[in-house]
Amino acid sequence: MHDSTHFIFGYGVPEDIATDWNYNTYLRVAFNHVFETQRQHGGEVTVAFCGGPTDMREPYDRTEAGEMKRLFSTFSERPFVNAEWRLVELDEGLSTLEDLLAAKQHADEQDSTNAYIYCEFTRWKRVDRLAQDVFGTMNVTVVPIDFDHSQSRYHEADFLEQREQRDLEFERWSLKSKENLAEHHALHEEKLKRLREAGPEHHQDALKAWWEERIASSVST
Repeated sequence: MHDSTHFIFGYGVPEDIATDWNYNTYLRVAFNHVFETQRQHGGEVTVAFCGGPTDMREPYDRTEAGEMKRLFSTFSERPFVNAEWRLVELDEGLSTLEDLLAAKQHADEQDSTNAYIYCEFTRWKRVDRLAQDVFGTMNVTVVPIDFDHSQSRYHEADFLEQREQRDLEFERWSLKSKENLAEHHALHEEKLKRLREAGPEHHQDALKAWWEERIASSVST
């Protein structure tokens, strides 16, 4: 038996998470993985939803973590599922790196020894590399889930590779000092403002433009 903490990273706040195909697929697959992990290894389970206030619709008061928890909790209410898990929200991060840092802090506070991180498929190599930097010697398993059927999933392979490499370089640079982390946070606040100005109907195009224009120019050495 071993206790485990499962960190599920968010990817935006949909208009209605209950009917959002991508989030339903993502969270249902994650739910089954958590369930099977406990069935095989036993122990107590904590599921921590990671993601901050990235709502694109006024009054901008929803968080990724809160919305995911709301949907995920309905899966365990079915009478044939015995899943008495502790569900928590880590709802301040605006980026993958900030979600990782919040996850590490939570793991330390709970004396966690076995952690799982769930993320979108095209980002898992970057998340795995960053998790090694952030979590150090802690036993961490990154679980990629290929759930996304939006435009983001089908960008050209070269673009996806360049995006992930640029993001990784910037995130690893951000870990070097508090000043760098502050710059990282400010950049993602700028990103959030820009996406909200573009509006949900232009979200994918605005997001790709932001990646192309800002991430590359923000990498420091």
